[in-house]
Amino acid sequence: MKITIAILISAIILLRSIPTLAECNLRTVNQVIPPRIFAETTVDGKDQAILLTRFLHNKPGIFLWEFSKCYLAFFEPNFIYQSVGLLGMISWFYLLFSLIKNNKWQPLLLLLTLPLLPFLGILSIFSAYLHKVFAIIAIAVFIKSKK
Repeated sequence: MKITIAILISAIILLRSIPTLAECNLRTVNQVIPPRIFAETTVDGKDQAILLTRFLHNKPGIFLWEFSKCYLAFFEPNFIYQSVGLLGMISWFYLLFSLIKNNKWQPLLLLLTLPLLPFLGILSIFSAYLHKVFAIIAIAVFIKSKK
């Protein structure tokens, strides 16, 4: 009975439509830097000290800000929900919880490094599928742990 329910939930997860993230990769992040620097330094005005302006509006800072937005968009709960649905989201967070609870750091590190692939332009269309795979693995882990 458990296996039948797991197969049914997995089918529901797989049949969900695939949402797409906005294009966010190394090229788009580098394109954002010059306009952001120009816009932010013109807002500061001429009265602000030049060192403070250079400290607040620099290329590494803007790059890290844009990179973090791209990286964290992969883990946004709304995107996970659109990818796997409510049952898949519950199982996805169950897998995350069980990995942390059982000190399974290798799969957790894999989960944390997967958003780098779309950012680097590798497998950019598979970001939603990665959530589906982790949700289905979570169902298998749940069934295995409850036997």
